[in-house]
Amino acid sequence: MLESWCRQVEDRCKTLNQIRNNYPSMSLDIESRGERIRFPPMDDTIEMEIEDVMVDVNEWQGRKKVILTQYTICIIPEDGSDSSDDELYMSLPIGIIREVDKGEVESLFKRVGVDQSIVHSNALTITLECRDFRRVRMIFPPSILSSNYVEEFEIGLQWHIHGLLETPLANILGDCIKSKKLSCYFDWNSSFDMEIEMTRQKAIEDNTGWTISFVNNEYKLCSTYPKQLCVPKTLTQDILLQCAQFRSKERIPALTYYNYRKGTSLCRCSQPLVGIRGQSSTSDEAVIKAIKEISPNKELVIIDARSYMAASGNQFSGKGTENPDRYQCKVLFSYIPNIHVMRQSADQLHNLVCTSIPEAQWLSALESTHWLDHISSLISSAKLIVRYLEDRNTSVLVHCSDGWDRTTQLVSLVQIMVDPYYRTPNGFYTLLEKDWMSFGHKFRQRLGHPDYPEERSPVFLQFLDCVWQIYRQMPQHLEFTEKFLLELALHSQSGLFGNMLMDSEYSRNSKFLGAHTPSLWTYLSTIPTNPSYLNQIAPIRPNSQVKYLTLWSNLYLRYGGTDSEEIKSNRNGLVMWVPDEWATVCQDCRLSFSLLRRKHHCRCCGRIFCASCAKTELPLPQLGYTEKVRVCESCRKRVCSGI
Repeated sequence: MLESWCRQVEDRCKTLNQIRNNYPSMSLDIESRGERIRFPPMDDTIEMEIEDVMVDVNEWQGRKKVILTQYTICIIPEDGSDSSDDELYMSLPIGIIREVDKGEVESLFKRVGVDQSIVHSNALTITLECRDFRRVRMIFPPSILSSNYVEEFEIGLQWHIHGLLETPLANILGDCIKSKKLSCYFDWNSSFDMEIEMTRQKAIEDNTGWTISFVNNEYKLCSTYPKQLCVPKTLTQDILLQCAQFRSKERIPALTYYNYRKGTSLCRCSQPLVGIRGQSSTSDEAVIKAIKEISPNKELVIIDARSYMAASGNQFSGKGTENPDRYQCKVLFSYIPNIHVMRQSADQLHNLVCTSIPEAQWLSALESTHWLDHISSLISSAKLIVRYLEDRNTSVLVHCSDGWDRTTQLVSLVQIMVDPYYRTPNGFYTLLEKDWMSFGHKFRQRLGHPDYPEERSPVFLQFLDCVWQIYRQMPQHLEFTEKFLLELALHSQSGLFGNMLMDSEYSRNSKFLGAHTPSLWTYLSTIPTNPSYLNQIAPIRPNSQVKYLTLWSNLYLRYGGTDSEEIKSNRNGLVMWVPDEWATVCQDCRLSFSLLRRKHHCRCCGRIFCASCAKTELPLPQLGYTEKVRVCESCRKRVCSGI
């Protein structure tokens, strides 16, 4: 089947120049070294196009042409005409697709014959669950049921999804990578240097007590840590190596931010391997003691991002948390849930924004996802760390379980609050390169690689949501804008860029992604900065209470559909009926269906209403209904006005 697909790809290969000229958002501007190109490149090819497809995106419906390319699914008007109406077309990066579900055969109604009588027709469906809170349902026309188009479309889509995630763009781009036009946008391996960043922070000056260690130069100490580590000067390599044996995944305590104004340090690591018997390590204790000695008040607070119960439970698997008496440190717990709880919360939010519920139940349904509770918990914990660093002159060590999820979220938010450099675009790139890429956040697994279904979790998305909450409360203190964050949220998952495709600095370098993929930063650098930005040196402290937070509607609800008044009547003789199980409320009054309030399809638009909102009966000869049939109020107005 794959060979057959490849042969048909070659037969149907054609340029996308005209389509992308008509629809500029189908590709991205990338600017670097004084040049600008469009990406994906113009020699991207159409591999399949199917007309007369009924498309349902969350609550929006329409009849479209669907085009599958090497990088994207393009949904455009059937005539391919130019249009400035964003609702008429969309470009769906293949990498953003989380799940492909080939559904059951659906029933459509179509006019046939000389008398244009109405008949039932069957059509196959494919539903795409996307990481950017889109649910795209495509019902393919009955005319292609006898062919293998739908099956080939699904196979090709799955093939490209796996290709983008497994060998990201390196094999797919092919000769485009080698072209002179594209070569200057690659080669971003050396974009971050730990020693340069620590020098900027003034962390490795003579009187600070910190130095750059090359103990992990070949990633032999820890494969998920950067080559260069900033550690106390008094520690030897032997102590660091022995300490690594007592930390989960060998992730030893290391400096990530030095607050030179106060002399305090922000460090990160993973949990200690104390176990149920309370094991100890003199080398690990020596590392903690050395960090304490560098602190201005000779104190260190350990922030464990987990709950006390979760940390204690890990002792049964040979892990756990620090003993305050042994380490002579205060240990505080942030009670931030694990990745599985966060995944469940994100899935509930995804279902909420992709389905219809009564308006009166929206806030309670949102509350039941606990999404804003989790955002509040992250910001609140970060503010606690800021208080120790800024107000109490106390250094802080942060960890969770393995130190690459909640730890990364917290230390990143703290640095944005404390250091104005990280509130600029260039500083934000540096922060992501340092704490997310170099310190080994598992992007490949957390963003939903098919090989790790139980490891998927919205860790990076939650961090961006927290940053947006800061921006919403204090827009003048961030030089980048909401559009910057929205594009980052999309393309961190799109598979079009190489920065966030692997789990560590080592894995990215070993795959030569810097030489074979474009950098996301080159695209984000084209987005205008915030004109009202004020460069405030003092720390910023956003309000973390839930009542001051709000749902990021431009992200989660950007594909939230349209009002029923905007749904156009079908003039092509093909009506897609919304499946009964998709509708829990009337599309007009938004009241929940029940045994007494039953569901009724509007014969004109196919949407589901209650009897009160679809009480009018009209003949629809253009759809083959010569007798009066039930229609909704919106369709009644259009039919009666001749629209």
